[in-house]
Amino acid sequence: MSRINVDEYISRSSICRYHVGVILLINLCFVADGYDLNVFGAVLPVLTRTWHISHTEAGLLGSATFFGMLIGAMVAGTVSDRIGRKPCLIVGVSLFSLATVASAFSPGPAMFALCRVLAGAGIGGLFAVAAALARELAPRRWASSFTIWIMCGANLGGVVAVLVARQIVETAGWRPVVFTSALFLVLIPFLMLWLPESPNIQVRKGLDRKALRTLQRIPSELGPIDPVTDELYVPETGIARAPLAQVFTKSLRVRTILLGLIFACCLIPYYGVQTWLPSLLVASGRSLTSSLTMTVCLLMGGLVVNILNGWIVARLGLTRVFVANYVLSVAAIFALGFASGSFTVAVLAFIAGGVVVNASVTENAFAAGAYPTAVRGAGLGWCLGIARIGAMAAPYIGGVVLDAHIGTFPAYVAYALPGAIAAVAAVAVVINIRRHADAPDVLPHADAPAILRAP
Repeated sequence: MSRINVDEYISRSSICRYHVGVILLINLCFVADGYDLNVFGAVLPVLTRTWHISHTEAGLLGSATFFGMLIGAMVAGTVSDRIGRKPCLIVGVSLFSLATVASAFSPGPAMFALCRVLAGAGIGGLFAVAAALARELAPRRWASSFTIWIMCGANLGGVVAVLVARQIVETAGWRPVVFTSALFLVLIPFLMLWLPESPNIQVRKGLDRKALRTLQRIPSELGPIDPVTDELYVPETGIARAPLAQVFTKSLRVRTILLGLIFACCLIPYYGVQTWLPSLLVASGRSLTSSLTMTVCLLMGGLVVNILNGWIVARLGLTRVFVANYVLSVAAIFALGFASGSFTVAVLAFIAGGVVVNASVTENAFAAGAYPTAVRGAGLGWCLGIARIGAMAAPYIGGVVLDAHIGTFPAYVAYALPGAIAAVAAVAVVINIRRHADAPDVLPHADAPAILRAP
């Protein structure tokens, strides 16, 4: 009889149709996620006129979503380490879709804010759980790319939201644009039928037969598993406390703090630019239709670069791309603040969208590899939860600047500077991981463990 290390079996597998199907299915969840996140910014210029609220008040409405994401990411990440990724992911998609639909019927800002908090909780949970699940089903060489590819749908969903708003928001108002999110509820039965659970978690829960069914669909270089003579196991983690406490042990404490800082700084430009770009361009004298067109360019940049980045990361290494994204995001946002001509704005919006959105996606892949499997969901949940501090600040910053009537360029500056802080922290966390060398799948130079079968 041979004992099969589940994590090593998957790590030494090759990409197959099963992997492609899982990536596409999770991507559909992120299409819904991207629509719900970006629909607020797309309808914001009309929403402020309809309810006669200031830009600062509108910024607080945007911050409500990210307050919910703070709660959802922390709770879902920890809970999914115990009960599984699949149920938490399905609950997350259901929650943010239903809450967004409900917000379309809000009579005023208070009810709208409550719905956005609930939607944010579902979105935050999806981010934490999906990244962990993708990592745990991916071959080692493609683990970082998998985490990036599953989130390409978020940019596509954002593009759809802006295009829908561009077509109907000025004639039909903002409510039909928001209500369109109801269409994504059709995903739920497909997720229940086809979304796999993490084999690692299934084995830890004693569900070896279910884990075996998943593993038999993934070809490994060491050959198929014999269901009669082989026994599945996962390495002992030695964790005696709750997973969330474990990410603050001596070996993980520094990287956990640094990753939290990086995530928070990254989401200020990520959500700030996405939320306020239409309004900033309108304030600069452009029409709403033109401003939404530029926002489509921003989101398309994120979509295209994300697709290419999976290929780039597989060849250049996640570490280099992880650090470079923050440096490039600073330059791109500053340049966008200076741009004036329509073509120049469109090109710079595309570039800024590529590096800013991709910085956020890449950091998810990096953080997923910085933690061992048993606490990966908790680690990602912590990072994504702390990131919401930056996300909550992002809409408010844009609102304050617009209400101050000091021009739009200070808003671009405020959204660019956190990228510089993130770049410095990214270098520091890479140095920390190199010193501890206990997350070999993060750094491309490190040797990965080679033991699959134990006697």
